[in-house]
Amino acid sequence: MANILIVDDDAVISEVLGELFSLEHVCHTAESAERALTLMESEHYEVAIVDISLPGMSGLELLGHIRLRWPETRVIIITGIDYHQYMGELSKMGATDYLVKPFQLQDAEAKVARAILREEGWLGAVKESTDRALKRNQTSAVEVSAGIIDRRVAVRHSVQRAARLMFTSAPSDPSSGDSVQPTPAIIGHTRDISATGLGLVVPGVHDSDTKFFGVREPLRIFLSLPLAMIDVEVSPVRYEWLGERGGKRSYLIGAHITGMSEDDSAHFNEYLGQVASAH
Repeated sequence: MANILIVDDDAVISEVLGELFSLEHVCHTAESAERALTLMESEHYEVAIVDISLPGMSGLELLGHIRLRWPETRVIIITGIDYHQYMGELSKMGATDYLVKPFQLQDAEAKVARAILREEGWLGAVKESTDRALKRNQTSAVEVSAGIIDRRVAVRHSVQRAARLMFTSAPSDPSSGDSVQPTPAIIGHTRDISATGLGLVVPGVHDSDTKFFGVREPLRIFLSLPLAMIDVEVSPVRYEWLGERGGKRSYLIGAHITGMSEDDSAHFNEYLGQVASAH
């Protein structure tokens, strides 16, 4: 569980984001930068979501104060400008990420999840693991280059082993009656990926993460491809405890893909093809 601060003078946005993140986190809202600074004086926040246009002190000024006084807090800027060079400037100023209005709630969830994982050091671990997998796959491809069938096998394993994608899940609806206990929202990254299944690593960043271990109900996840966020339904078929980090255990979910829309399926298959052709 993380502490999240939402700074926006738009009451609707604050309320919607507050309800969204309060499901799994401690979430506070502020209608101004001045109020946000007061809250930050007495509370540590892992993530601050800040609108760039605020009454009084601007969101950019608040970003500067946060970077100076609380550099460990990840800041996601909300802006109405979708311009590549402008986004680069935000990054130079210390913004971790940004949301362009209008934005999807799934996009906000994914960016917050990414910021939390980066805070916990998991993004670096994922990158190191990916680099090692890519080096192994390059070696394997050279060794089997004499046989076409073996090369195809190597490419398939390359797709399975090298793909590391962030995901978030939607909590089950306790009013639906589908589950005796509500399924908590979880975040993590993929370990293996194929056209029919996913290996999902849950890093154990939250205390509630372990509550999902062993649950067999279908799981709805939002998978962050490089150019699209897709909505995928999967069915867990196996669970495996992994290591422990910071006193919290991580685990692997082996899951079959059971559903996605035609558009999302097209994005997913295109991504698999790109990974395969790159190796």
